[in-house]
Amino acid sequence: CLKACGDSCQSACFSLNYIDDLLPSILFQSDFQGPSVGGTAIRFKISNFPVINKLNSDSGIAQFLDSKVDALVFVSSSSDSVTDLTVVTPSVDMNGANSLTYAQNMLFALSRPDMVVTFPFTFKYVVPIVQSISPSVGTRNGNVFVTVIITNFPYPADIGVQFGASTLKDSAVSILPVSDALSTAISITTQSSPRPGTVVCRVYPKACPVTCGQSVTFNFQVIEPVEILPPVPSRSPETHSAPLLTVRLKDFPAQGIYFVNFLDSMGAVFFSPSTSPPTRSGAITTVTFTSPNKVGTYVCNVIIEDQGLNTSLPFSHEIYDGNQIRVMSVQPTQAPIQTQIYGQTVSSRTAISIMMGNFPQGLSKDMVVISFGSGLYGEVASIEEVSTCASSGVNCNVTRIGVTTPPVDVPGVLTGQVLAPQIGPATPLTFALKYFSACDFPTFCASSSMIADAKQVLQSPPSGTECDVSYCVDPAKLPDPELISLFPSEGPASGGTTVIVIVRNLPITSIQAVLIRVGAGAQQVLVRPSSFSQDPGASLRSSISTLTLKTPSMPSSMISSLSNLQCTVTSSLGPVNKQFSFQFQYTPVISGSPIVVSVFPTLVQTSVATPVSWQLQNFPRVTTATAFRIIAKLSCSRSDVIRSTGIISSTYSSTVATIVFNISFVGNCPVKIFWEDFGELQASTFNMSFASPPDPTLQSWFPRRVVRGKTVTLNVLNFDPLLKAGDFRVGLVDGSIPIEVSTATYSGPSSCTRASCSRFAVVFIVPSLPDDGSSKNVLFVLSAGGQSVSFSLPIDSQLVPAISSVLPTTVVVTETNQTDINIFIANSATFCSSTSLLTVTFGARKGNVRSAAIQKGVCVVTLRAPLITDDSEISCTLSNSVLALEFCRADAAVRLLFTPAPIQLQPIDSVCSGGTVIRFTFVGKSVGVVNASDISVIFGGKAGSDVQILRADSRSDALT
Repeated sequence: CLKACGDSCQSACFSLNYIDDLLPSILFQSDFQGPSVGGTAIRFKISNFPVINKLNSDSGIAQFLDSKVDALVFVSSSSDSVTDLTVVTPSVDMNGANSLTYAQNMLFALSRPDMVVTFPFTFKYVVPIVQSISPSVGTRNGNVFVTVIITNFPYPADIGVQFGASTLKDSAVSILPVSDALSTAISITTQSSPRPGTVVCRVYPKACPVTCGQSVTFNFQVIEPVEILPPVPSRSPETHSAPLLTVRLKDFPAQGIYFVNFLDSMGAVFFSPSTSPPTRSGAITTVTFTSPNKVGTYVCNVIIEDQGLNTSLPFSHEIYDGNQIRVMSVQPTQAPIQTQIYGQTVSSRTAISIMMGNFPQGLSKDMVVISFGSGLYGEVASIEEVSTCASSGVNCNVTRIGVTTPPVDVPGVLTGQVLAPQIGPATPLTFALKYFSACDFPTFCASSSMIADAKQVLQSPPSGTECDVSYCVDPAKLPDPELISLFPSEGPASGGTTVIVIVRNLPITSIQAVLIRVGAGAQQVLVRPSSFSQDPGASLRSSISTLTLKTPSMPSSMISSLSNLQCTVTSSLGPVNKQFSFQFQYTPVISGSPIVVSVFPTLVQTSVATPVSWQLQNFPRVTTATAFRIIAKLSCSRSDVIRSTGIISSTYSSTVATIVFNISFVGNCPVKIFWEDFGELQASTFNMSFASPPDPTLQSWFPRRVVRGKTVTLNVLNFDPLLKAGDFRVGLVDGSIPIEVSTATYSGPSSCTRASCSRFAVVFIVPSLPDDGSSKNVLFVLSAGGQSVSFSLPIDSQLVPAISSVLPTTVVVTETNQTDINIFIANSATFCSSTSLLTVTFGARKGNVRSAAIQKGVCVVTLRAPLITDDSEISCTLSNSVLALEFCRADAAVRLLFTPAPIQLQPIDSVCSGGTVIRFTFVGKSVGVVNASDISVIFGGKAGSDVQILRADSRSDALT
């Protein structure tokens, strides 16, 4: 053109790119750059591209970064002329660069990998950005569902979320299905926070949580939860206009708004037509709104909206007919279920107060029933008429019913019903009671090195699910138990004794927590108390407890012996035990009938109260308080049953008891003796004799020989001890001469009340009887109280010498030659005329007359007997040339007695093993024995070979 036109020509230059029109060629490319995170959808139109019949991502491949990274390919349409497809860019590593351009990215069909087209694409470095947070606020109680949308976040990726200083669990984080490489939507569930404020949250890929710069942060505002403060308006009467309800709210948001709806029992929703603006006073906000004016029970929802967070505060409200019987309120409205504390079931029973309107008046608590269905009943503790009136106006009569809730195993809401006379089934009086699971006190208390106080949980049930340290106790501050009393402290080895133990400061939570160990080692027996009780106000720290237990039986090897065993009482408080010990004495088990060792006396007077002592073996140990349980049963004229009146002594080996007999039977009578608890079948029989009262008896008189005109003292037995001196009379048997009784003095035991034990000393003067010069026996009679006794007195002639007395009256045989014996002779001075004329003999041996003299008209002869080695009866005679007077023989008027000398023993004790040589020296009948074989010795019933006589030596007056 330049050659033809020259400088005057106008021209435009262009170039033509000649291609092989048989090869694929890109006709259209929608995007030439995108973010490094990938996800850019590039649309291509390509000519001469191999036809792809399968319209899916498996038919074509796109490769980026010099064929290093594959991308997804989606085919929309394909023909011989044009193929329409979309390539989604992958995520690439920028290696610190802000931009990376690759001109030779390839695209080809799997069927023809040789027919490749290339295209340019630039990757731009991008950072993740939080696009939205909803809601951005939540209460510090946690459990708020928050949706966070983040652009340019690695996708797909395993995501972690840090909420403040804590990392959320995987279960609290999820990726929503709408997410892709350009926009990731995640949902997180917040956790509780200790205080309100701003919480910084960070979202990061777990594969590179810090260094890759792919984490994002956002702020979440934690606020105090809005809550309704008590009292919550739970009911109001139906009126002419809709009643206004006022609710006090804590921590109402500053920018919050609220609206109210009511849901009735049929599911219908009523919106409050009138609400007032919130009134604030510090942290408390008051809202007022109208309620439906129709009788029924509604769920009222106060809905508070703040920065995308909706909080619903529901409560129940009843519109009632104020003139009908109704439940006005229940406080508290919840109670804890039964809980396990250290393996023990603690059945807390909460005291609730039910306020009733228009309730029937004058009912007792026994007439009211609180039913919770399924056989559960509350215990009515009290009924109180709070207010009464004659009118039938709204809330006129108000009654408070105190109820103890029944124990329940599982949480939930139970419907209680009040049943009483005058209340028909058409008027159901119901209320709701929520049962909740209380705090896990063992775990909670253990965190403070304390133990759970199950007794406090039982006595003061928790009012909510919160953990309270008042239900914990420091085990180091628990005092040691102290035994106060134990009764009884002994019982038979056969067991079954009811023992009552009173102890101070034994912490008991339940009877299952108390275990008693009796004995030790292989003989140890474990028992639990049959019951226990504690004084009011008892706690783990201070208490007085009464335990009752049954003693276990002992092994057969211990039944017949007396044994003391230690009993240890342990109260389990979970990880801590408290215990104390006491001694219990097991007594032998009595088997068979008692053994009667001795009875005294065995002869009892009829119709006279006579104490009889019984020594018994194989018999229980008896106390004064239980002596009456020893029974004697007589099998004679009638079956008399007599109880013991007292115990002289009692051990487990022997019992000596007193039984007073006073029966009218005469003769021999079998007496059964037994312990009342064992019965008559386990009795022993002993034969006793019952005799009529004895006749009066003259026991002795003094002096032994009497003379006329002198006093005589009679010792008489078996007269009525209640007789007086004036009741006694003395006379000759023929009644010829009356005799005056000088005195009659009772000399028997002071405790004597019957004739058989009485003794009287009766004094009278012998009358002046004719004296023919000889001594003679004269018959007298003594009478008193309808009874009499005849007796003969030897009366000496006042004309004939006679021995009136001998002093001393008894001489030890070994001391006769050393003892002066004085013979008093009346009516004779001839014996005292000369000592040389007197002789005295003692058997075949002659004595020594030392002197003779008249003293106050009586001849007194002093003499000594020779050494007498035999205490048998001998004849003693004092004589002169005219007269011989006897004074030793049993029939002598005055008698001198000889007693044997005491036996000398050396040594006086020895060892039980025997072998001790014992020396006996004695005087008496055995003098003259010279052979050891002539002597036998018995020790405790043992004789013969068990005792050996070593030697026997005899001399004139003694045997050794």
